[in-house]
Amino acid sequence: MQHPELIEVATVGVPDAIYGEEVVSYVVARPGASVDTGELLRYCSEGAAGVQGAEADRAQRLAAEDRARQAQPACAGGADGRKRNGE
Repeated sequence: MQHPELIEVATVGVPDAIYGEEVVSYVVARPGASVDTGELLRYCSEGAAGVQGAEADRAQRLAAEDRARQAQPACAGGADGRKRNGE
């Protein structure tokens, strides 16, 4: 995806107190170009809608799996609580 007024874009993760990390993008406009932040955000959200949908679904699934793992009580045996050979 390329915006006609930009010559360079970098997206990186930066620390976030709540989520651990958040995404920040830096852009370099073409000389003499006027880039409106609101228009740029609309351009990105419209162009990446299909990718965002799939990634959002995956992120929600992974978050649910992580919460389920954290909710499981710790036990000496396997996941079902039974002891295994040699334990």
